[in-house]
Amino acid sequence: MSTSIRAYDTVARLGGDEFAILLPEIRQDSDLSTVARKILSAFEQPFQLAGRELFISTSVGVALYPGDSAEIDALFKYADSAMYHAKKMGRNNFQFYSRELTARSSERMQLEAALRRAIKHNELELYFQPQVDLATGEIIGSEALLRWNRQEGMVTPDRFIPIAEETGLIVGIGEWALLNACQAAVRWNEGREHPLRVAVNLSTRQFIQNDLVATVRATLIETECKPEWLKLEITESLLLDDSNHVLEMLKSFNEMGLAISIDDFGTGYSALSYLNRFPVSQIKIDRSFVRDIAHQRDKAELVKAMISIAHALNLELIAEGVESEEQANYLLAHGCRIAQGFLYGKPMPAAVFEQYLDSSTAVLQ
Repeated sequence: MSTSIRAYDTVARLGGDEFAILLPEIRQDSDLSTVARKILSAFEQPFQLAGRELFISTSVGVALYPGDSAEIDALFKYADSAMYHAKKMGRNNFQFYSRELTARSSERMQLEAALRRAIKHNELELYFQPQVDLATGEIIGSEALLRWNRQEGMVTPDRFIPIAEETGLIVGIGEWALLNACQAAVRWNEGREHPLRVAVNLSTRQFIQNDLVATVRATLIETECKPEWLKLEITESLLLDDSNHVLEMLKSFNEMGLAISIDDFGTGYSALSYLNRFPVSQIKIDRSFVRDIAHQRDKAELVKAMISIAHALNLELIAEGVESEEQANYLLAHGCRIAQGFLYGKPMPAAVFEQYLDSSTAVLQ
């Protein structure tokens, strides 16, 4: 960053991965735009670390003195709001502060405060969505999904999970979700002939902490949950980071007997070259490919290609977002045997899911 600014400008680290730059004597907004573009351009180049190339995304927020405020604290807050807006716009860009962002920032801070209270007062809950064997109709597993039941009504995951990620709250929430999912898996597998596996999502933020493997191992021991009853879901982007740290953690999970699933496969950059390198046991076809599978030839061909890849690499395959018999029949006919979607049930509280399991005709209903 220092190479992108003048000698009398100031760069300071605020903490973590956030920095502030003070640019005095700026004559016009276009000068700020020029500096922001230079900074973004500098970060387009890879960093060399331990003989590897690492790429970093950058988001820049800009607030003006005295146009936006004459108070230093307010300027920091406004620049922060603009930066978060830049992140939402896709990262690797910059945004100027506007009054509209103040309202958004205020709403975000209120939601963050409410989320902290929700964690303290146990307002978070795990819902479970059935995963079904298309050939037999048997429920063979479920995915544990976070839900937030506020007094004012349900808060959708797309509103609070990004905040949990940004603030680091997702680490504690993730540990809570893992514990509760393991406890549920133990209850549901009691007396079952074939294991029913509960899938838990792991966030990128959780992988940053060094004790994730120890946390998972300790949770399995504490709950007496067998590894074959648990599945860990990770995002495709985590593999694309090409991190030895991630690789070693996944190897540890694999050695513990845990299944690893790539969630929303196909929505990011191609991860095909990584499937052999990482100890992955399952890929999940994203709902965006399944939605029009019976009517759009390009989507159908993509799904068929994914199925072929999975079979060639001896990977289990599951399709998300299955809502019709037509979709289910197409998937089964082309070699995808496991499905998840509204056709078999929406995400539901644990007690309701248990009723599903107790009913031999649950899938047909």
